[in-house]
Amino acid sequence: MLPLNTSQKHLGFTLFELIVVMIIIGIIGAIAAPSFLAGLNARRVNEATFQTRGALQEAQRQAIRRSRNCSIRIVVDTPTQPAAIVPNSDQDRECLFSGDRVLQGITIRSKPTTPANPWVITFDFKGRINTPSSGGTLLFATPNSPRPLKCLVVSRGLGLLRIGDYNGSINDNPISPGNCITSP
Repeated sequence: MLPLNTSQKHLGFTLFELIVVMIIIGIIGAIAAPSFLAGLNARRVNEATFQTRGALQEAQRQAIRRSRNCSIRIVVDTPTQPAAIVPNSDQDRECLFSGDRVLQGITIRSKPTTPANPWVITFDFKGRINTPSSGGTLLFATPNSPRPLKCLVVSRGLGLLRIGDYNGSINDNPISPGNCITSP
């Protein structure tokens, strides 16, 4: 109960006070939004890079386990289809038993690769890569933001895979594995 000498006009907020609070919230939101979107893009790129490395390692392990070649195809993104990591043929379906890896919202760049001429990575029965066309570098980015650029280098011979930050541009031609900087 209010004392008799208290007026009720001081119990709420004025319209001016509410507008000031809304303006302050809007300014804070405008400052935080780009940072939040950059963090979201970085998470997408990291996730796609690690999914791709996992698919390649899985195919490499299956090639060793089954004592036969296993081939994985890198499907680049197009306006009608997202980027993906898929088995190269029905025979290679068992090399990637966890299924196709679809990379939504990610741009993949590699050596000259088109939907008609995809990059195929083949591991032999010892887990090595012996075909010259199988080695190379993949770049991962989000379509609207060229940064951050992550890279995955697939080396010929031993079939080693390494992930790092790419120091060049997404438009580099050719993509240089020397620009893939890995931390020790």
